[in-house]
Amino acid sequence: MYDHVVAEPHIHSPAEDERRALRAAGLTVPVPYPVLTVPTEQGALKKFGVTAGQYVAVHFFSGSVKRALHPDRRRALVLALRAALPADVQILLTGARGDRQEAETAAGTEARVIAGEASLGEMADLITHARATVSVDTGVAHIAAQLHKRVLVITTCMGLWWWNEEQYGPNASYKAFTAPLHPIPEHPMDDYPACLNTFDINAMTSLVAKL
Repeated sequence: MYDHVVAEPHIHSPAEDERRALRAAGLTVPVPYPVLTVPTEQGALKKFGVTAGQYVAVHFFSGSVKRALHPDRRRALVLALRAALPADVQILLTGARGDRQEAETAAGTEARVIAGEASLGEMADLITHARATVSVDTGVAHIAAQLHKRVLVITTCMGLWWWNEEQYGPNASYKAFTAPLHPIPEHPMDDYPACLNTFDINAMTSLVAKL
């Protein structure tokens, strides 16, 4: 039925599986790792009135509660980041227009909400010039990794196979946070999964504070 089995779930990263498929077909791999480049005008910084390196971009929304932080954990992380960061470093909560109400609940008075205000290009610009990006395991995190910008990813234990050198190469700057509670094949598809919601907030904020 087949000549070569490429996909061995959760053994190699998705990018490595794709490279192996090309090699199995006798093709070259023209782009070894996913990489993005964006214009460097810094238009988003002017639009939002922020200075390069003086803000942390935080993205809590993936479109699914199966890959989401519970609202209480979002709020706890904002408070921990605010306590860890210098007073002149802003926290920007990003997201889509539909995420804005939940973002405002998480932000309180400690963070600024720009959910629904930034285009995809502006989001890439903000990621490029941020001190760091903190994100659940969704597009924003992967954009940051492909831009080779610092990203701290909150993921499920099943999502860890995306976050290794095979996927984004040795120049990507990322740190994945989860609580590996289950073997990957047994990961329960719960709302607000425990492995994602019990990661060590103090470990993350301590790392952010050193950047």
